[in-house]
Amino acid sequence: MASKLSLSDLMKESERSLLQASQQRNSPEARAATWVTSDFHLLEIWRIRHEHLMQPVAQDVRRFGQPARLRAAGVLLAERSAFIDYLRTHEVPAPMRDRMLARLRSTVNSCRALLDEHQDYLLAVCSTVCVEHLLVHVGDSIGARMLQRYRALFIENFASTAVNLLAADGPSSMTRGQPAPAPEVRRLKRVLTDHPA
Repeated sequence: MASKLSLSDLMKESERSLLQASQQRNSPEARAATWVTSDFHLLEIWRIRHEHLMQPVAQDVRRFGQPARLRAAGVLLAERSAFIDYLRTHEVPAPMRDRMLARLRSTVNSCRALLDEHQDYLLAVCSTVCVEHLLVHVGDSIGARMLQRYRALFIENFASTAVNLLAADGPSSMTRGQPAPAPEVRRLKRVLTDHPA
């Protein structure tokens, strides 16, 4: 494992990886990175949120603490971006999308909710790019691959349960990015978020 990274080091390495991602082509991650890095206001929002996400990583002094914290952050980001990933990959009809947004955002203004959700998605995807890069940087390429697998499984699980959650009665039957996880999703999440001593 590489030496412990300070908050400043984590942010510098994150910004470097975000700029590299923005120069790639034809992936959702590259498009998100390009969008965020080309908009000063959005880039500043990302910096603030990402720094907040990196603070516990920088403060962890345990031997394998930083990789463990990065994995846990990656899980949160995967869950945060699942809704837009679901919309993007499943061509959800607008009326169903609007009903889902009303449940997720507790609002009747679906246009504003979709814009807010999309901005949050862009920021989460950018931080995901950075977390995966940082995991490799600190010598945890296995963690980075597990995180990619978790993201794919979580989106599959989200897609398989989203319609059922939407149809369920009750005001809180669908919670933000948290469908009832399948056993494999739960197992992988446990592995990724287990914090070794």
